[in-house]
Amino acid sequence: MRLDASGRNGRRAKGTRKRFVFPYRSNGAQWTFVLRPTFPTLSWKDAQKQVIELRFMLSRGVDPAAERARAKAAPPPRVDTFASVVAQFSKVYPDTSGLAGC
Repeated sequence: MRLDASGRNGRRAKGTRKRFVFPYRSNGAQWTFVLRPTFPTLSWKDAQKQVIELRFMLSRGVDPAAERARAKAAPPPRVDTFASVVAQFSKVYPDTSGLAGC
């Protein structure tokens, strides 16, 4: 089922998930942006808030689908592991032999 988050009626397709969609035009083409997460995890009020943000993006000339693709393609943030912290510590303090007796 497609629930139009901008306030219009939804369409039901058998065997599909209920999801909120936002139809919009960008660069002369018609697009449909699927809001995430799907219904019922995403409430109607939260979907309407997302639509307000999407409309604001469109008013600034930013394509929401292109922005989502760009964010998805960005590398994940670097997470320090214990081994990487030890390696950095060893570079800063190369002589740690005196710490063995502590």
